[in-house]
Amino acid sequence: MLVASFFSWWYGAGWRMNASQVAHRLSRTSEFFSITLLLRTLFSPYRQISAAGVRGNISVQLRAMLDRIVSRFVGFFVRTFVLIA
Repeated sequence: MLVASFFSWWYGAGWRMNASQVAHRLSRTSEFFSITLLLRTLFSPYRQISAAGVRGNISVQLRAMLDRIVSRFVGFFVRTFVLIA
């Protein structure tokens, strides 16, 4: 009877319990590190000083565009590193 109970648990309830615990741990980890938020904002700027439109000559506008591009790349790499870690 004990052997039958062991096999019943091993091939049934034991696996379900283990899968439930793993799913719960993954859910808690995902919430702790805000995985969904990091993925949604993957290409958002990282601590950009100014996001408003820039007026001025072409050199000022190109400089602002370059600043925004660099800020997005920094944000991408920081968020990717956090996701991997």
